[in-house]
Amino acid sequence: MIIIAFALLLLCGYLVFRVLVRRDYQRLGRLTPLVSTLELAVWLLVVVFPYLYNPVDWWLVWFAKTPQNLAVKLAGLLLVLIGMGLAVLAMTRLGMGTTMGQKVEGLHMSGLYRFSRNPQLLGGGLAVVGIALLWPSGYALGWIVLTGSSAIGW
Repeated sequence: MIIIAFALLLLCGYLVFRVLVRRDYQRLGRLTPLVSTLELAVWLLVVVFPYLYNPVDWWLVWFAKTPQNLAVKLAGLLLVLIGMGLAVLAMTRLGMGTTMGQKVEGLHMSGLYRFSRNPQLLGGGLAVVGIALLWPSGYALGWIVLTGSSAIGW
């Protein structure tokens, strides 16, 4: 079941990001409201996907069957918090219109964009690594590989 959901998510991501987003930017120079909404929906599905394979008691991270090593548990939580904070901060600093492709203002090279071309993807990737540290599995490893490959544009 998880493999099928994962394959569907990859297909949706490909269609939205490689087909629809590209088409809008080539034709209009910005995203239409429909495509930017689809882009947000796919991003949210990517963020919540790990909950399909995490244990039911995932939210009880200190009591759940997570790594017994306190350092690994703390590192995982820290990566999740830093990653999600970085993604939200990057989106708010850039502005939702620009983040969602509605308002194109050129290349940003200040703030977080001095260090990363896409701090939202970097933040999401850090959160995925944190989740994998908290709930290690083959699924988590696969999710790290795929989110990492999407971050570098494969």
